[in-house]
Amino acid sequence: MQRQTLRERFARWLWKAATSRPFTAFWAPGSAYTTTWDYSTYAGEGYGANPYVYRCVRILASCGSMPRPILQRVRQSGDLEEIDKESHEIKRLLANPNSEQGWPEIVETILSYYLIGGQCFTLGVGPNDAAPPKELVTLEPDLVTVAPGDRVGSVVSFDYSGRAPISYKTESRGGRDRNAVWWFKAFDAEEPYQGMPPAAAARYSIDASTMALKYNYALLKNGGIPGTILHFEAPQTDENAQAAKRHFEASFAGNKAGGTHVTSGAVTVTPYGLKPSEMSWNDLIEQTATQIACAYSVPPQLVGAKGQLTYNSFREARAVLWGDGVFPLLDRLYASFTRYVNAWFSGGPYVVTYDKDSVDALKEERTQVWERVNSSRFITLNEQREALGYEKMFGGDVVLVSAGMLPLEAVTGGGSVYLREDFNAEETEEKP
Repeated sequence: MQRQTLRERFARWLWKAATSRPFTAFWAPGSAYTTTWDYSTYAGEGYGANPYVYRCVRILASCGSMPRPILQRVRQSGDLEEIDKESHEIKRLLANPNSEQGWPEIVETILSYYLIGGQCFTLGVGPNDAAPPKELVTLEPDLVTVAPGDRVGSVVSFDYSGRAPISYKTESRGGRDRNAVWWFKAFDAEEPYQGMPPAAAARYSIDASTMALKYNYALLKNGGIPGTILHFEAPQTDENAQAAKRHFEASFAGNKAGGTHVTSGAVTVTPYGLKPSEMSWNDLIEQTATQIACAYSVPPQLVGAKGQLTYNSFREARAVLWGDGVFPLLDRLYASFTRYVNAWFSGGPYVVTYDKDSVDALKEERTQVWERVNSSRFITLNEQREALGYEKMFGGDVVLVSAGMLPLEAVTGGGSVYLREDFNAEETEEKP
C-alpha cells in the first residue's frame, strides 16, 4: 500500500468528517515550492524561466564578446610587444576558433556557461594529443566531471560523459601541468573543484520572482480570484463533496472564469487569499529584480527594474556596467586563457588581452580622459602616453608648453624660473 502524505491524510479525514457535520472545501490556484538548485535548475529555472536572470546573462555575455582580442609577447626587458602577424598560430586560433564560431561567438558561449553554472570547459583540439590546439570547442558543463589530484588544486583528468565519453588526462611538461581542456571557473567557498555561479547568491530572489510570476499567471487563469472556500450547510457524503468540487472547478476555473453560472442548494462561496495589489506584487517584482541584478553586477535599470534610481541616465548605467561587471569578468577570462596558451605554445611567454578602446559605449568617457590628460601642463609627454595606454617614446621625458606661455618674472622684467627634473622647489635665477 502506498504511504500517504500528511496533506493526503488530512484531506481524507476532512471528506469523512463531512458526512456528519457541515462541510467546507478549500480550493486555490497553486501552492509554494522550494527549488533544489543544480546546473540544470540554474539553466532551466534561472536562465530559461526568469526574465531578469536571462537579461543579466545576455547583457554580460554579449558585451564581453565585443572587445577585440590582442596577442602580445613579453620581451626580455619585461615590456610587451603586440604580435600583428596574422599567420602566427595563436592569432589564427583567435581569428577562427572553430568552423562554426568566430572569437566573439565562442567568448559569448564561454561567458554564458560561466554566468549560468559558474564554470565552463573548453576543449582544445590539435592534430594529436601532444600538439598545440588548432581549434577550441566548448563542452556542456553538466557533462564534465573534474577528477582531483593528490596535490591541492591539481586535476588528474576531465571526464566527459557526452555522446562519445572520454577522459582528458593532465600531463606535466616543462615543470608545468597542462590539459587539453581549458577550465574557466568562478570561486566557490565550499567546493574548490566547482565554480559558484552568480545565480547561487540570488537563488532565493529567483525563487521569489518566479513564484510571484507563476502566482500572478494562476490568478489570471482563475479570473483574478486567489482561492475559494465552498461551505455546505448540509452534511455531504465523500462522493457528493468530490462531485461538487469537480463541478465548481469545471464551471468557474480557467477559461470559464467570469461567466454566469447557476448553483442549487445551500452553498456559500467565499473567496480567500491575497490579490496582487494586496501583496504589493509590483514591489516584490522590483525588489527581486534588483537583487538578481546586484548578484550579477548589473545596474538594475538595464534589466528593466527601476531599482533605487541610483544612476542619472541610461548612459551612466552602461558605463557602470562595463566598469563593475564586464571588464572584471574579461580580465579573469583573458588571464585564464593566457595561462592555457603559455602551457601549450612555445616562443612565449605570451599575454592575451583585449582592446578596451574598441568599446563604443565608453567613447565619451575616453574623450574626457584624453582632454584631461592633454590639458595637463605639469607632466611629461611619456607620462601622458602612459596615462592613455601607450608605450613610452624616445625623447619623451620632457614637459611641452605653449610658445606663448612665459614665466611671470620674465613678463615683469624680474628673474626667470627654471624647472629641473630633480627639482625640490622653484628656483629663481636673476638675469645679469
